Amino acid sequence: MKVNNILSRVLLGFISLLMLTAVHSGIPLWTFSPLTATQVAVPENSTVTIQYRVTSQTNRPHTLVMTPIPGVTQVTTGQDICGSVFVLSTKGRSCILSLQIKGSQLTQPINDGPVVCQQGLINECYRPGQFNILHISKAPALVPVITAINPAAGTQLGGTSVTLTGVNLMDTTRVTFGGIEATGLNVVNSTTVIAVTPAHPVGSVDVSITTSGGSDTLNDGFTYEGIPSLTGISPASGPQIGGTGVTLTGDNLSSTQTITFGGTPASFVHVVDSNTVTAVTPPRAVPGLVNVVLTATQGSTSLVNGFTYLATAVGQPSGGGVIACLNVGAVQQFIMTTVDNSSGIQWGGTNTVIGVSAQHNFDGAANTTAIVNTLGSSTNYAAGLCDAFSVDSQGNSPCQTGNECYSDWFLPAKEQLNCIYGNLLIASGIYWSSTEDPPNAMHPVQAWAQNFSLAGARFPISKANTYAVRCVRGIVP
Repeated sequence: MKVNNILSRVLLGFISLLMLTAVHSGIPLWTFSPLTATQVAVPENSTVTIQYRVTSQTNRPHTLVMTPIPGVTQVTTGQDICGSVFVLSTKGRSCILSLQIKGSQLTQPINDGPVVCQQGLINECYRPGQFNILHISKAPALVPVITAINPAAGTQLGGTSVTLTGVNLMDTTRVTFGGIEATGLNVVNSTTVIAVTPAHPVGSVDVSITTSGGSDTLNDGFTYEGIPSLTGISPASGPQIGGTGVTLTGDNLSSTQTITFGGTPASFVHVVDSNTVTAVTPPRAVPGLVNVVLTATQGSTSLVNGFTYLATAVGQPSGGGVIACLNVGAVQQFIMTTVDNSSGIQWGGTNTVIGVSAQHNFDGAANTTAIVNTLGSSTNYAAGLCDAFSVDSQGNSPCQTGNECYSDWFLPAKEQLNCIYGNLLIASGIYWSSTEDPPNAMHPVQAWAQNFSLAGARFPISKANTYAVRCVRGIVP
């Protein structure tokens, strides 16, 4: 009898084992779909993430956990990420099993898993198919490479926060400037590291970075600059309305950030080189002497009473030219170019009547627009030449990058041209205005010109004549 009982129990256990084996060898209760490569070599100083989508294949709810794997960390936060314990409530429900592998934590290759089990049932477990299980090996550490540093210059006193970019910077342990270790090391990610420069004598130095994979050096990657100093400014005076292009000279100016005149910031601050900076003066309410202060990353410097604001007057430089007229009314306040734009050019449209839109006596801007709209954009006639003209705050034509560019020029109207004559700004010559003469039976197509050599005589004449041109632009408040 005892023998029969023992045989019965053995037989029952064997049948149970066959049933369990059948479940796991048949259709799995949950499956794994790889979302990333599952066979990887992880460098000593790198981290790799491998992900699977785990999906329930039955309508029965499952509470699941992953079996721990040495050297592998399960990420349990994030959108659609499986938690440390996760529930798949019905067929088709899924989440992403996210695994993080750090090369520094790998002690041996991994060639199995991940295994996910029903919580509390160690025999109800599944893993990916044989071609999708983990195959993880350890690779040598990646060597760092520096590709850039910003800013590439700073004060000799140190304290400049710089950003180094490159590749394989993820475990940076040390950054040096000229052999001196930086402070404030912050490894942002594998391509970006932030550090604060140490103090160092003036000059260019090598910048080195060290990781577990080795080191890399950017030769002459950073320049230590001395404290900035200003020695001069030209011109040293200008009108209250501002708009004077100035050039400041000195030493160690390459990291200039701002320039102020009497506390008001200048515009279009442009670093030419370590000894030269250009800018455009701001307006000022009252005339007089003001301090000029230049601020760079390595400090500030000033010219005490370095610039004189003059009461705005005709003939002063401003806005790419000189002030030509300050009569009452906006259209009678304008700047003209410092030299003739042409010594002889036709008015344009010899046999074309532009019409009343080009017959303004005081509004050359409106005349010029009407003329160009009719005759087209071209520099072979007077108004077109002015419309296409540009000059920057440092007198360059065409404009150069970094300077303020003035491109709103026009051919002055009849009375605007006469204001230039009245202010004795042009000694001699015959000049075109933009004012078309209303057509009549005897002279159907004429425009107004003015003779600066003959008491300012003004007269309508054929547009086919070639006279000088001096372009103007309005004073912008």
